[in-house]
Amino acid sequence: MLKAYLTAGERRQLRNTFAEAIRLPMTRGEDVRVENLGEAMNHGEDVLIRMAVTSYDGNADQIVERLLDGNPKDGTDGDYEFIVEEAGKLNSVFTQAK
Repeated sequence: MLKAYLTAGERRQLRNTFAEAIRLPMTRGEDVRVENLGEAMNHGEDVLIRMAVTSYDGNADQIVERLLDGNPKDGTDGDYEFIVEEAGKLNSVFTQAK
């Protein structure tokens, strides 16, 4: 079950998870670097799921871990991508509304 919205504090925390991976240049002419982009994206998705999903299959325990263990034999292998996409909409609704 997904929440209806993310609070401003939750959206802020989510942005910070990605901002931590960005290294701004200290001197003029230096490029902006993104360190461990894959790790930052995975961490951001985990944070988003923990914020947005209140239960999965009626159970609130270890939601991220159970989503990651999705199995094609029981039809749960696509649940992770679906949840990330739907939860991401909660974040974008408010940022685009301004």
